[in-house]
Amino acid sequence: MIRATLLFVLAIAAGGCNWAVCGGSEVKAATTAAQEEAALEHVWKDCRPLSVSAFASDGSQVSFSDPALTKKIHRIHVSASGRSFEHTLIAPDNVLLLLRE
Repeated sequence: MIRATLLFVLAIAAGGCNWAVCGGSEVKAATTAAQEEAALEHVWKDCRPLSVSAFASDGSQVSFSDPALTKKIHRIHVSASGRSFEHTLIAPDNVLLLLRE
């Protein structure tokens, strides 16, 4: 409990991380492609460090260098600012928002 509180305080001090955004609450609540896009944009802007893994519908991992990424991808696992979440994509192209530098 003390460690979690300390990490939360450090995250706020370091960059003002929105704990709910980085935990995927907004992404999970999305019901349309546009809502998903906005939520993933918030994750990309507000959550660092950011790590994303992509998975096909059969559970196999999809490489981000795969030219057919947006045709194969079904689900993502996101680790951001000490939090993580999984999300089944509404619009697979939206994952590209998280891959920008």
